[in-house]
Amino acid sequence: NLHDAIAPAVDCMKDINKMENVIGASERRIEEDEIKSKNQENLIVEANDLLKLLKETAEKVQQTLQDTEPHVRKARELKTKVDAANVVCSDKLKTKTTAEKEKNCADEALQKNIIDTQIKQNQADKAIEDYQAMLSEVDKKKEKLNQAANDAEKALLTELLKVEGMDAQKLQDQKEQADNDWQNLKRALEVVGFLNKAIEEKKQKETRKKELEEKNANLSELLAQLCIDALDNEVQTLRKAHTLMTCEDWGKHRASLDEGKPCPLCGATVHPYIADETQFDEATSELYTLLQNKEAALKKQQDDQREWISQKVINDAERVSIVHQIQELQANMEEYEKEWQSLLNWNPQMKKDKAALESALPSYKQKKEDADSILSFFNKEMKEIGRLTKEKDKAMKKKADHVEEAASLLAKAQEIVNTANTKLAEAKALYPTLLQQQEEKLQALNEASKAWQQADDALKDLQAAYQSELGGESPDVVEQRLKKDKENADAAVNQKKEEIAKMIASLGELKGALQTQKVQLEKDKQSFADKKDELRDWIAQYNDREDRIQEISQEDVEAMFHATEDWNAIRQEKDRRNDIVVSSVALLKNAKDAHDKHQNVKPEKEREILLVELQELQNNTHNDELLAAKVRLRNHDDAIKLLGDKVEELNRVTKMRDDWGTISEAIGGDGKTLRKIAQCYTLSFLIQHANVEIRKFNSRYELKQVKNSLGIRVIDHDRADDVRDTTSLSGGETFIVSLGLALGLSSLSSRNISFENLFIDEGFGTLDPDTLATVIDSLAMLQSSQGKKVGVISHTNTMSERITTQIRIIKNGSSGSSHIEIYP
Repeated sequence: NLHDAIAPAVDCMKDINKMENVIGASERRIEEDEIKSKNQENLIVEANDLLKLLKETAEKVQQTLQDTEPHVRKARELKTKVDAANVVCSDKLKTKTTAEKEKNCADEALQKNIIDTQIKQNQADKAIEDYQAMLSEVDKKKEKLNQAANDAEKALLTELLKVEGMDAQKLQDQKEQADNDWQNLKRALEVVGFLNKAIEEKKQKETRKKELEEKNANLSELLAQLCIDALDNEVQTLRKAHTLMTCEDWGKHRASLDEGKPCPLCGATVHPYIADETQFDEATSELYTLLQNKEAALKKQQDDQREWISQKVINDAERVSIVHQIQELQANMEEYEKEWQSLLNWNPQMKKDKAALESALPSYKQKKEDADSILSFFNKEMKEIGRLTKEKDKAMKKKADHVEEAASLLAKAQEIVNTANTKLAEAKALYPTLLQQQEEKLQALNEASKAWQQADDALKDLQAAYQSELGGESPDVVEQRLKKDKENADAAVNQKKEEIAKMIASLGELKGALQTQKVQLEKDKQSFADKKDELRDWIAQYNDREDRIQEISQEDVEAMFHATEDWNAIRQEKDRRNDIVVSSVALLKNAKDAHDKHQNVKPEKEREILLVELQELQNNTHNDELLAAKVRLRNHDDAIKLLGDKVEELNRVTKMRDDWGTISEAIGGDGKTLRKIAQCYTLSFLIQHANVEIRKFNSRYELKQVKNSLGIRVIDHDRADDVRDTTSLSGGETFIVSLGLALGLSSLSSRNISFENLFIDEGFGTLDPDTLATVIDSLAMLQSSQGKKVGVISHTNTMSERITTQIRIIKNGSSGSSHIEIYP
């Protein structure tokens, strides 16, 4: 409660503490500025001293410039003469150099002529030696080729004698006749063997057929003797009778029969089994035994019937198969009989006897082998004759070629000898002329050397005089350097004056700011004192109040200001306790209300007095808020002064940040947005070019860009301008759109790069004939109008028919390799 009650004093203490910090900072800043002002004054004094030195340096440089002017003029005159002498000396030196070069050239020409003459003499000697060696080599090779031709001709004659009198066609006919006889005899043996085998097999088949027919006849007789139906009827009758005799119901019925009265079932009037049960049981047993015997006989006949029928079916099947086999054998025998008759046309005396035919085989085989051997020998000899003929022709051709070649080589060698002798004579004739030129060039060189030496001596004298004036330094350089030094000295003086003026102005600004800070410090100290007085007055007023919690001092306020307690927690605890107090007060009030009904007690204060107190409290509250606002405003002004030009820098940086923020929002911080914008513009241009190309193929389709994106849609004009997704396109439609985009990209990129070649890989098989024809015409137009070379990779027959120049891939059989052919 005390903390809440003296909160204005604590706030005032906060203001005092802040003002104390501000005053301390101002005092420190004033102290620093005074030090800066003192340092600035010292710098100004040092700058004035340096200015004096700079002025003295400028005056010395001016005096040096004046003293140097006569030497500069004299050096310029000498330099002009030196330059003229340099030109003369250079001309003389050039003349001398030229004479030396000409003299060297004459020496080299003479020496070269001597060497060249010797080389040409050697070449002439070598050419004669080569001609003699070639002549000898030609004669040797000619003799060798003659010998080779003679040997080839002799070998050919030897082989021709071996086949003399032989006829190739006759030998071939003999071989073919012997082969035919051999083959016919072997075939006759095969035919006879088959006929003998077929006749034997046919006899066996017919015998087996007869056996099967006899077995089936016996089986038919056995089946006819069976009485299965009669036995079945007997068994059924006996089974019913036995059932009736053994049935419980019929036993009761039998007991109810009366002797002499007819049975309702059989009508008998005599009933022997009623009184004698033993006789009935014996009759039942006999009936059961008879039934079993009849059932066994029936089962045996049924089993025999099934077995005999099965055997008969098997026999019938085998008999039918044998009949078919006999028919096939008979047909084959007839075919082989026909073939035997045709073989008799070859040899009518041939008998249908296998042993006789086999005995004739060796003689026919020998005839065949003899015919083969003779024909093989003849063919081998003919090949050898052909080879020897080629060898002979080759040897004769080599001989003729050598004669022609030798004549050409000897002519060339003779021409080389003549040329070498001519060049040797020319080189010897040139020697006297070159010797005279060498003497003339030597005399010219001596004269040029003498003239250059005189010019060089005169130049050295002038250079010595020029060197003595300015130490060899250029007068223009000296003059420019001194003027530059003078300008630098003057500039240094002026610069130092400007620096001193700026320093004085800065010192004035610093002193003015220092004075302002001192005035402000006095104001802050006065405000500090006023705030302390205000705190003391508030404490005094609080201590004079009757409703004070306790008497306080300034130390109590400071302790409360520096306290570390958690006042919010304390307030929460206070509020909790106040709630309890309020609850208790409510109970008390209820009790008092009950009491007030009986007693009318007047308030301690009148309404007007309460209103006056309320107004005083409100005025005090407004004064406190105004005082706090003034303190905050003063602190704000002090902060602005402390910041100085930092506020303007902050505003500039803030504006720059906002500008970059706006740019970042527009194009994205990582550049993706700007890249997407550029890609969208590029895509729109690509679609424009692609639509131009697509209209050449099919006017039905048109590409459209999805707004502000990289998506593409297709407008189908044949479907009421329906906008279709690219995934809904068929194979042919996708090919047209893709080809349009490719050509559009080529057009879009051709601004800086020329795309002269275009390759299209497959896709034509998905197009209908009309669209395919349109695409081919458009590609042909690209080649004719734009000069593009269009390469198409396709297996479509229409493309092969329309395209003239083709590169075809041909498989090399089943080897797994291929080769390329250009068509046509």
